[in-house]
Amino acid sequence: MILLFEKKLLPKLAKYKNKKLLVAYSGGKDSTALLHYLHMQRDNFEYTLIPAYINHNIRDDATFDISHCSNFCKKNGLPLIVKSVDTKKYVSKEKTSIEESARILRYEALHDIRQKYLCDYILVAHNFNDLIENFFIKIFRGTSIFRLKGFNNSTIIDRPMLNITVAEILEYLHKNDLTFITDKTNFDNNYLRNWIRGTLIKNIEEKDLSFLHKISIIQEESELLAKYMAKNIKLPYEINNGVIKILKDKFLDLDDVERRFYLSQLIPLYISKNIFNEIDKILWAKDSKRINIQGGYVFEKSIKYVYIYKKEIIDYFNIYKEKNDKTVEISHLKKTIHFDEYLKDKRLTLRNRRRGDRFSGKKLKDLFINKKLDLFDRDTSIIVEDHDNILWVEHICENKGVQVKES
Repeated sequence: MILLFEKKLLPKLAKYKNKKLLVAYSGGKDSTALLHYLHMQRDNFEYTLIPAYINHNIRDDATFDISHCSNFCKKNGLPLIVKSVDTKKYVSKEKTSIEESARILRYEALHDIRQKYLCDYILVAHNFNDLIENFFIKIFRGTSIFRLKGFNNSTIIDRPMLNITVAEILEYLHKNDLTFITDKTNFDNNYLRNWIRGTLIKNIEEKDLSFLHKISIIQEESELLAKYMAKNIKLPYEINNGVIKILKDKFLDLDDVERRFYLSQLIPLYISKNIFNEIDKILWAKDSKRINIQGGYVFEKSIKYVYIYKKEIIDYFNIYKEKNDKTVEISHLKKTIHFDEYLKDKRLTLRNRRRGDRFSGKKLKDLFINKKLDLFDRDTSIIVEDHDNILWVEHICENKGVQVKES
């Protein structure tokens, strides 16, 4: 008897014919079923399979998981790539949740492996239940209506099991007598996804199973709406060194719905309704303003532009130029400072501005404002200092002795 799992998955394999496939394999039920079925069909479609296990270094029993995955792959004559990432370090640095950090690092690792082994696709074993869980996670986080679709589409990442339920996956595993790993953290309701899966969705299934399919329709309509907005409303913007710049007047000409659409597309994390409301306030404020948003990002409204960037770009820095250095790199700003004439023989400090800075007897803040420089440009301008004496300021001074080149 052919199972629903096989009926639904088989037609999707034709696109993989003669391709090299990187399969995200954790040893769990979903990726086990996917990898096993792909392996069973390899002669029919002549693709190459490369399973990859990403160790997030969150759980103490990861070595057991790696051993299980290695044994499964060895039994089926498949290679296993294991890549380790430091999730806890990322959480500390980026101030994101452990779930979000693990997701970001997982996909970064998978893309690195794909490039190294020249794979055509990255296959991920997300299923129909994952799709529904994602919907509720986004609702709880207050995401925009334009981003309720299940997963971001990609020409590289493919999810062939999104129309397959967990029940159908378990039926396939049982039929083929396949063992799999059950992550003990899946039962920890301190994780939002686990609570949604074990409590919310379980109750919905008991009440009305068809409701979950209605949610998938809402997700499809959300994607259609986002595509319509992107096609019919154009907003010119530029991205340089990860900094998004939008002409302020153009942005303000949009109506409220259009502005929210663009923000939902440009900012790579979920934006709550409260943040949207705060952004609306500063957009119409008289002075230049900025607000911190999720994931270490900043939204800024200034004189000429609206900006979105990582907060670390405007953090204080001090970089030292030693004697005889002709150039100094400011790597996080992608700037190279060239020194001519007498300055190349001096030991100097390069930094950005501080409260109370004065230059040529005037407040540096006032000099920047008189130049009508945006707030972002003021905080990323290079200051050259010699023993607490400011010698040169980017955007204020002529390029005598100092030149700034941006990459």
